[in-house]
Amino acid sequence: MRTRRTSNTLLPSQRGWVFVPLIFLAAVIAVGNAALVRLPSDQVGSFRPWVVGFVMLCVVGLGICTALYANSLTRRDRFFSALLRDGNEIVLVVKDGVVVQASGASDDVLGTPTESLVGMSLTALAPEEHARVATLVRLGATKPGECIRGGTFEWTTSHGGIRFIELRLTNHRSDRSIRADLVTVTDRTSEHELEQRLARASAADPSTNLPNSLRFRELLNVAVHRARRTGEHLAVLSIVVDEADKLREAYGQEATETLFHQVAVRLGSALRIEDSIGRISPNEFAVVLAGLAAKIGRAYAVDVADRITAGVATPFFIEGKQLSVRVSIGIAHRAKGIADPTAAELMSEAHTAMLEVRANAARWGDLHPA
Repeated sequence: MRTRRTSNTLLPSQRGWVFVPLIFLAAVIAVGNAALVRLPSDQVGSFRPWVVGFVMLCVVGLGICTALYANSLTRRDRFFSALLRDGNEIVLVVKDGVVVQASGASDDVLGTPTESLVGMSLTALAPEEHARVATLVRLGATKPGECIRGGTFEWTTSHGGIRFIELRLTNHRSDRSIRADLVTVTDRTSEHELEQRLARASAADPSTNLPNSLRFRELLNVAVHRARRTGEHLAVLSIVVDEADKLREAYGQEATETLFHQVAVRLGSALRIEDSIGRISPNEFAVVLAGLAAKIGRAYAVDVADRITAGVATPFFIEGKQLSVRVSIGIAHRAKGIADPTAAELMSEAHTAMLEVRANAARWGDLHPA
């Protein structure tokens, strides 16, 4: 269970008022005693009721002022409690860009004690996003009482961990009990991590866990731009499992997907760690061989195709049954000194080459000599 820690630091405008009632009462009593001491002894008795009455009047006034002040503090505390809807939130009272009060689960959210936030500049919550925070404060100043969302920021804890926090600012400078900006800090780390997991899941093929077509094309685009910048050789392989539809008819969808998972494992074993592989259609894989030296780029691509073919030549065992598969491979190149193809053009060229290989039962090395 999360616990909330609250800093009891008062606003600068409230610190002085804590002592005003006591100072006022002491001044009244001192003035009354001084007046009685200066009076002749025969007149003290007649003036004493007036002095006592005056002191009592001041005490009553002091009581009323104290009650109003306590009500103001209670109202402010209730306001903070309403803002702290759950243990993932912190409320910061910000005056002139500096945190003067902090309430909430600071240890849990920011990894920082609540007391240490007091005196911190608001921009220190996201030092790399100074402009965004400044814009949030500036926008809040023009819309009193309206909650302004500042978006999600990255926060590095004192232990080196990364948290994602959302800032919301409300201008309460005209509120007598606040007279400051209130910034609500909400921990969005779990939501951010969930979004990342969903994004990765949506970009992956569920059977093989390889990048799907959309994600693979993004990787290919990155590789193409890098090759343009560095002048390195790049090759794209289109790999199709032959007669995959007949396998589905004979063994069923589930067994065939298990087969494709094992095929993906063998494909990966033929590649370097810097190469990228994806499943771009139910029967087709694609590979990017990036960062190749110009002199060996074509030969290396043919060598990879050889290794892939040899890797899948060994029979697979699915649900106790032995299955043999063949693959057809087409290769497209982006080399220095030739026309500069786009990622889409490379994919199309590799796929066309694969169809030619399959139609002619040819070896890719014959159609794509090194």
